[in-house]
Amino acid sequence: MKPSGNQHAASDHLSMKIAGWLGFSAHPIYYLVWTYLIPQPYDNLFLRLFSSLLAIPLIFADFWPQRLRKWPYPYWQFKGGSGKFLTDGHFEKYGFR
Repeated sequence: MKPSGNQHAASDHLSMKIAGWLGFSAHPIYYLVWTYLIPQPYDNLFLRLFSSLLAIPLIFADFWPQRLRKWPYPYWQFKGGSGKFLTDGHFEKYGFR
């Protein structure tokens, strides 16, 4: 039996919230890992915290004002893309290609 559109939307919404929680918690944890456990010279606390803060709106998408309710999914795509953008820029700064 094929799920209805509402079931897909609920599943996507749950996935978005899980991704928000993972993004919020994983960036600081990875900073600690790459700074203290497996030291890397190119990790940046500011970028990690900034990416972590970008995930907070995904966690609280249920509480967005009504006029913004159509934007959680585009924001989710932006958030996913911004992490790659920040990482690529960071690698270029240190000469990794």
